[in-house]
Amino acid sequence: MKLSNQNIDKTVEDIQKFFEKVGVAKKDILKLCLILEESLIQYQEKFGEDREFSIRMKKWFSTPKIIVSLKGEPFNPLKNDDEKTIFSASAMENLLNYETAGTAYKYEYGCNEIRLFSTIERKPLKIPGGSITIATLSAIIFSMIMQNFSSEVQNFFVETLVKPISNTLMGLIVAITLPTIFISIVSSICVMEDLATLNSLGIKVIARFILLMFLFAVMAIGISAVFFPVLSIDGYKDSFDFAIILNLFLSAVPKNIITPFAEGNVLQVVILAFLIGAAVVSLSERVINLKKFINESKFMVSKIMDMVLKIIPATIFLCIFQTIMTGDFAEIGNTWKIIAAIYLEFILMSVIMLARIAIKYGVNIKDFLTKLYPVLMISFTTGSSTASMGDNLEICKRDFKIDKNFCDFWIPLSHTLFSGTVVVSLITSGFYAVEFLGETISITQLIILIFLAIQFSIVAIKVQGGMVATLGLLFTQLGVNVDAIGPIMASNIFIVNISGVFGMIVRDCELIDISHKMNFIEQENKNG
Repeated sequence: MKLSNQNIDKTVEDIQKFFEKVGVAKKDILKLCLILEESLIQYQEKFGEDREFSIRMKKWFSTPKIIVSLKGEPFNPLKNDDEKTIFSASAMENLLNYETAGTAYKYEYGCNEIRLFSTIERKPLKIPGGSITIATLSAIIFSMIMQNFSSEVQNFFVETLVKPISNTLMGLIVAITLPTIFISIVSSICVMEDLATLNSLGIKVIARFILLMFLFAVMAIGISAVFFPVLSIDGYKDSFDFAIILNLFLSAVPKNIITPFAEGNVLQVVILAFLIGAAVVSLSERVINLKKFINESKFMVSKIMDMVLKIIPATIFLCIFQTIMTGDFAEIGNTWKIIAAIYLEFILMSVIMLARIAIKYGVNIKDFLTKLYPVLMISFTTGSSTASMGDNLEICKRDFKIDKNFCDFWIPLSHTLFSGTVVVSLITSGFYAVEFLGETISITQLIILIFLAIQFSIVAIKVQGGMVATLGLLFTQLGVNVDAIGPIMASNIFIVNISGVFGMIVRDCELIDISHKMNFIEQENKNG
């Protein structure tokens, strides 16, 4: 078709309908249509209304794509800074700089080609636990059906099919968590303007994260010990080994850059990320391109993680199916103790943090929770605190009157490093796993559990089902049989969504506290 105004309008309208039909988010449709319309107008100015162009619309896996082709000399409308254009090159770049959609230009075989693509908007399932619930119920139903087959058939399914596939899928999920956390930490640190600011601000913030998570872990141990009485403190010499504890902390120092990733040593990866982030900040303007590369790498790794996370429901299905088929069906019904213990820990954490800001700064708790309500609902319905991070940023800046730059630094970093709800969940899961296996936990093992729980809370994938990867890492390091993951994931149906809610409350209470202490909050808001 020709580049007439009528054809351009019709093309934009058709593409808008196509994106709406396949389920692309409205904000992405608007941006992509603006980019396409501006590009076609620039081609019209360059080649005239009589030049022919073609449009192809297709859906590749879950990614809708639009391909605009026009023969002629090379001309990239996405980088054109002509005064006649509606949008400058920098404005076009800003339109392109978002996570869920994109545009690319290519010139090949005498043809200009623009590609527009976007992910399909995910709508959360309107049932508690979402896909986790479906996976769990499916595993129970399928295992009940399998009970009607012979023991040879059952053994074939469990030993030959389920176990190898389950181990492979869990390995894939765990493998991608390390580069994800590495890039997230480095990019968060790179927000800092200089090394002095990082030293005075970043280190203090991170130290508070670790201290609070340690206190939450101690609280979780006290509650978990009541529900799961497996703690053994008989015989100091047998229950505490100083050498093991010392080696545990010394092992945090990486020997080289490659080994932490190859061996899956989470703490070493975190330390490397801090060192590299500090180096990039110290070099400042001399590594502008490196900073840009790090930021773009975050989007790339997030996209890979998004693809890998699609297999989590299948992994949960296999874990629970394996648990039931190996004769531990009673344990699925016994998971109420995990749910009760974790709920009690969540409530106690939140009450302590809310009372803290109310007493110290006179914050009106009802008003605080009312302002935070939209964010809490996003976290609850999606089962992901990360999904609500953008809205949380806006509320903290607008309603809580916290300094914009501090919010831009603190909130992304806290979502990566500060996961109090994950810490207590991992501690409780560890106690349950020990009881599940009929064993006890010594003082040395308890210290190791705290150390690993804080460490793996950083790695935890903040989406529905993400706990399966974290538990896999934790149990492997503790030397605990991963068979206990099945019952824990069954209980996670009732925990995952509410975890994001309590986690957001705790996180924002800490933000208000540290903002007051470091004078990053407006004076009129200090009295609530």
